[in-house]
Amino acid sequence: MLFSRECTIFGISNKTYTSPHSVKIGYFEEFLLNEYSQSIQLCEYTWVDTIKYRDKIVSRSKKRVNILYFKKEMIVVFFSNSESDVAFVSSQLNKLFSLELIRIDIFNDIKHELIMKQNIENNPQLISIHMRMPLDNDVDKDISLDVSKIEEKQFEKILMSNNLVSLKFISSEGLHFDVDRTSVFSFNDNDTLEEIINVLQGYAAFI
Repeated sequence: MLFSRECTIFGISNKTYTSPHSVKIGYFEEFLLNEYSQSIQLCEYTWVDTIKYRDKIVSRSKKRVNILYFKKEMIVVFFSNSESDVAFVSSQLNKLFSLELIRIDIFNDIKHELIMKQNIENNPQLISIHMRMPLDNDVDKDISLDVSKIEEKQFEKILMSNNLVSLKFISSEGLHFDVDRTSVFSFNDNDTLEEIINVLQGYAAFI
């Protein structure tokens, strides 16, 4: 299955809502839901985006956002590298199923966990920190810091820096991934859906 390797986590904040199910919304718009396991549903929202010029359609493009729904945790994960597509689909799901989807600020939750040195079972290990440092003449320099070489007294200061861009982790299965300051997860192109779900399921339980 083709899907984006970038994803964003949302939570369902209301306890009363219509159970998600497949819906044919229009001729070019559809929400499909499939059971991945007893606790996880794999969904797909597709639609056709049109571009108009002087009230005439000049182009059409088919769009798709893949979705994971962790039923017990009431967590919804959108796979897309487009913020506008995620905003559109989350808004449509809110209308279809009377949901109140709230974007989770997982980045700050993870930073807090790291600073407090909370030990969560099978938690991915932080291996590097990506920062963007301002230089002269409005030029920025990207740097990557190896966590093993950071002194403990500097660790919290770095995590709280406004120059922090993203954190790189390795899972217990050896999967590398990043979480940026907008709470977007980025996985590698050769990572399988099963491997990615294993990582995200851990965070869904943690939230």
